[in-house]
Amino acid sequence: MAFAQLRSRVLTAIVLVAVFVGLLVLSAGSCQGHWLLVITALAAQCGCAFEFSRISARNDKARFAAQYAVSIVPGICVVLLALREGICSPTLVSFVPFALATGVFFSFLLGTLFIFWRGREDLEAAKTLAVELYPGLLLVALGGGSLVGLAALPAAAGIVAWLFLVVCVNDIAAYFGGSHFKGPKIVPALSPNKTASGYACGMLCGILLGVYASSWLDVRAPLAFFILFSFAVVLAAQVGDLLKSYLKRNVGVKDSGSILPGHGGLLDRLDGALLAGPLVYLAVIWLRL
Repeated sequence: MAFAQLRSRVLTAIVLVAVFVGLLVLSAGSCQGHWLLVITALAAQCGCAFEFSRISARNDKARFAAQYAVSIVPGICVVLLALREGICSPTLVSFVPFALATGVFFSFLLGTLFIFWRGREDLEAAKTLAVELYPGLLLVALGGGSLVGLAALPAAAGIVAWLFLVVCVNDIAAYFGGSHFKGPKIVPALSPNKTASGYACGMLCGILLGVYASSWLDVRAPLAFFILFSFAVVLAAQVGDLLKSYLKRNVGVKDSGSILPGHGGLLDRLDGALLAGPLVYLAVIWLRL
């Protein structure tokens, strides 16, 4: 990576971290701040949906509109519920799983209906659309909706901070570990620079930090739970990165966007957190935080 690109990447990361920490502090301090975190999560989902729809729909405006609409349904459902119950209402946490599950169901249902409609006279066209749409919905609709759901929970600040810390440390360790140790490629057809050594470094550092910062989750559980949970979250984040690469390579683009200098698009930056988000959300609900 050229020095100018690395500098741009670092400066953007510093700004993002500052904004992120500010949002977490505000969300923990007031209902208005909590709303700001939820709206930011929804805006991030909408941004990812826009990038996904733009790169996969090419110049097909009808497809772009349909993909974008079905991708943001889960997040919209959670926000509508928060408006109805009140963001600081103690009953909100009981209804968020229902709102999220409903949104994900309709997202995939409407997406499937769109596939059938576009492929009503051409089965191959339907198959092509399905292999592009479903992975995107998994990443953007389910993942993005889960991040909005996490942001709406009372203990959102610690949970969201833990998730992004683990995912980002995994990314950083994988990059520098892979650059230093090299070794065999993982999936060169999707991501030619990802190596086994990089993934191992990312996994190790992600697990160690996940266990060390486990108190942020406010959960009483044995050490083995946090080790396995951190492993699962890091693995999901790594698969999310490959899934994003699949979406881009499938249409022949390098970056999902250019909104973040040095990083590309929102989807390029949030891919790991998007796929790890549902896993963290399920654990949060299971442990009744």
